[in-house]
Amino acid sequence: MDLILLRHGETIHNTQGKYSTDDCPLSDKGIYQIERAADKLQKMIIDRAWVSPLARTIETFGIIYKYHDYPFEIKDNIQEINAGDLRGLSFDEGQRLYPDQVNAYLKDPFKNPLPHGESIEEAYARAQRVLKEAKSYSGNILLVSHGGFIALMLAAVIGDINAYTRFDVANGSFSLIKNGDYQRISYVNRI
Repeated sequence: MDLILLRHGETIHNTQGKYSTDDCPLSDKGIYQIERAADKLQKMIIDRAWVSPLARTIETFGIIYKYHDYPFEIKDNIQEINAGDLRGLSFDEGQRLYPDQVNAYLKDPFKNPLPHGESIEEAYARAQRVLKEAKSYSGNILLVSHGGFIALMLAAVIGDINAYTRFDVANGSFSLIKNGDYQRISYVNRI
């Protein structure tokens, strides 16, 4: 069984250098990226889709669904790591308004969540639960999610939370986890 991880397309907030809000839409480039991803899905066998409830992933899956009518489920547990009070702020605004917290996060994101945000440990535990849940299904699952959460899924396969910071998951890219007796990463950032 394969777990095909698709990051949403580029968003307006990605282009503005902002921490995304839950309702942020795709940019024109993001729509193009997902149109291209939908074409690549022609060559993949997908039995079901799991979709994050945030607007950018719903919009991403809506584009996919025009071409592929996979059965799908909206799953709260695959949404992005919650950036708390920084959602909607530019990176510079976050640094200016919360300098101590942002600097602490940048030095050690594992011990210092963003203000009122989710810790990396909490999100990593979610990723582990999603991997375990996916093993209970037969067939291939398309998981439409977010860069940070996909990086945590890959780190969970490796079994090392610290690997999270080593993955830079591109907008509109696919990563593949072989989810059999042993979990293996087949590829990352395939466009």
